[in-house]
Amino acid sequence: MAGVDNLDLITGSPQLAHMDTALRNVRQPEQRLADALKPLAGDYAAILIDAPAGYSTVSLSVPLAAQELIVPLRAEYLGLESLARFLSWYRDRVAARLTVARMTGILLTMVDYRRQATREIVDIIRLHNPRGVFRTEIPQDPRAGEAPSHGRPLVAYAPQARASKAYAQLTAELLRRTQQHDA
Repeated sequence: MAGVDNLDLITGSPQLAHMDTALRNVRQPEQRLADALKPLAGDYAAILIDAPAGYSTVSLSVPLAAQELIVPLRAEYLGLESLARFLSWYRDRVAARLTVARMTGILLTMVDYRRQATREIVDIIRLHNPRGVFRTEIPQDPRAGEAPSHGRPLVAYAPQARASKAYAQLTAELLRRTQQHDA
């Protein structure tokens, strides 16, 4: 990415919407992402994939290509339903040995404690996933929506923004969790 040292970015494109159709006659289509990333692994300390929600071929490919999974979740009721479906799907994939990716944590995003519903949803998620939810929460922050239009990561665009500080906290927490797994 221009102006950001040690960061390369491959953006999505509208063509990804047609990926399921393009891969329908390919053997093991969900393996293609892992195959594409394998030659890059030696060149990077970490490769992050921001996968779309849902059950498309691209989304289903991520647990086959990843070592760690972070599940971002908006602190809203519909997010709670999606999380329950995802966790059930993930457990089935693990039981069938269709993934080696470890669930590193659930990340609560767009958190706004001024809303009663947010407090309730956060409490429910933390109650039912006591060890699986990151302590760090990403607050709702208007600066986060501005950063992409300036072509910069939020932490470079608005380093003092609440969400920037939360992402810095998340990075430290994520490093601690992954180091504990590796130890």
